[in-house]
Amino acid sequence: MIPSKRLLPLCKSDALTNLPFMLKRRLKLLGKILLALIVLLVVFLLFERFRGQISLASYKHGLATKGETLDVQKLIATPVADADNGASEVIRLKTLLQGGNVIPTNYPPKMRLLSSGKAIAGFRENSWIDEKTTNTWDAVALDLAANKQTLEQLRVALAKPAFDFKLDHSHGFEMSFLHLPPAKSLSQWFGANLQNSLRHGKNQAALEDLLAAIAVPRVLENDRILISELVRFAISSINLGTTWEALQVDVWTDEQLAQMQAAWEKNTFTTNMVRSLRVERADGDTYYERFRKSNDETCKYMFQDWLQTLIGDDDATAAHWWPKEFFRKQIYCRVWRFAWLDQDERFYLESMQQLLEDHSTGAQKAAHSVEEYWFGLGKAAPQNFYDDWRFSMSAQSLASLSRATVKADRAETERSIVLCAIALKRYLLRHGKPAPNLNALVPEFLSSVPVDSMDGKPVKYQLKPDGSFTLYSVGEDGKDDGGDATSLNDKKGNRSLWARKDYVWPAPATQEDVEAARQEKGSE
Repeated sequence: MIPSKRLLPLCKSDALTNLPFMLKRRLKLLGKILLALIVLLVVFLLFERFRGQISLASYKHGLATKGETLDVQKLIATPVADADNGASEVIRLKTLLQGGNVIPTNYPPKMRLLSSGKAIAGFRENSWIDEKTTNTWDAVALDLAANKQTLEQLRVALAKPAFDFKLDHSHGFEMSFLHLPPAKSLSQWFGANLQNSLRHGKNQAALEDLLAAIAVPRVLENDRILISELVRFAISSINLGTTWEALQVDVWTDEQLAQMQAAWEKNTFTTNMVRSLRVERADGDTYYERFRKSNDETCKYMFQDWLQTLIGDDDATAAHWWPKEFFRKQIYCRVWRFAWLDQDERFYLESMQQLLEDHSTGAQKAAHSVEEYWFGLGKAAPQNFYDDWRFSMSAQSLASLSRATVKADRAETERSIVLCAIALKRYLLRHGKPAPNLNALVPEFLSSVPVDSMDGKPVKYQLKPDGSFTLYSVGEDGKDDGGDATSLNDKKGNRSLWARKDYVWPAPATQEDVEAARQEKGSE
């Protein structure tokens, strides 16, 4: 009987013959799996694309229902008539200021903060050392005298009703900002002139310089763009030091102090920041349309600081540079544009709206330090890995914008502190004794007690038995430490009032404090 072929064992040659067949079956199965994964990925990306389109359209409709607009032309300031516009005149005159031996290289120090929290009035110092160079007021006086006529013309120009640099928003964030550096330096020139006038007892001249310096932020208030707001904050911080110097003398009349106070009241920061954020949001939203049309444009804006967190360094000379460049531009950016662009745009608009709503009242949320905010957005959920990929474009701008809103809160708080300090001096002058509390200033000197934007509550004040006082904000951590000016780090000579437990209006340094500071500086 011949055995059936089914019962015959496979020989070695038969196994080898079937090996390609088995490999083909496995490769075929693997191919099916890969195809299925690709199909799933495509379906997923399509789902994300349509989900983003629907979500974005719905959110934009909701914004419009709230009365919000993304039309830049409806948000920018009303154009100023040429006859009333002082913008070009201010910039022209600034170019005529001639640098001297001290100014603008080494401006005189103002409100020099000591580790104790007290401060030294710069105009009372006979000289100061800056980068190993000894500067004197005689040299400063010569620099100022050479520019006397130009500074007088600048004071007149700053009294113009409005300023309009006619920024071209059609260029987006690539518009020209050449007017910003000149504007910032003006407050330094007027501050130095004020200090020099105080040294020589020329009080009215000092007042005119102070009023001109305080007016400088108004030059940029119609720009309604973030970078201009940041410059305004910096100018205001300089003016705070200048005002502190001015208040260290007791020669002012109530009328003169009222003029200082009125000048500071004209400078608002949170209100302007909200307007600028709306323009910034509209300008930023136009870029998403550019990203839809151009992969090159997308890659250009996508891979800046964010590149470091996603794929490491950006060294074009390294051997691995090309694969990274190919991945980020030809794969990631294209996938992002196809699937996630609309979701990113929705997230950008939603987060911007939250910033606007959180800061519309000028009150920072209480009991939250800046570090606790994700992109500064107190209500936002923590990012996950997938969100890092979806929202990579908006993440960069939102981080900068949220930090800017913190600076707006700082500037508004500084303004509140200065207004209180001036009003307290007016109370002392008129009543012959210190104010028992800030409520005593209302309504005679203030319409209401100014708000501390760090916690949304009134500015804090403590009258001491010796007649001195502590005037302060709770600082960025939102915690009231009772006016504690202790530095948050161990660095000696820390010059920032914000780097302390509370933001405290400095008391003037005594002569002993000044001598100790000189000895300490001499021993360094």
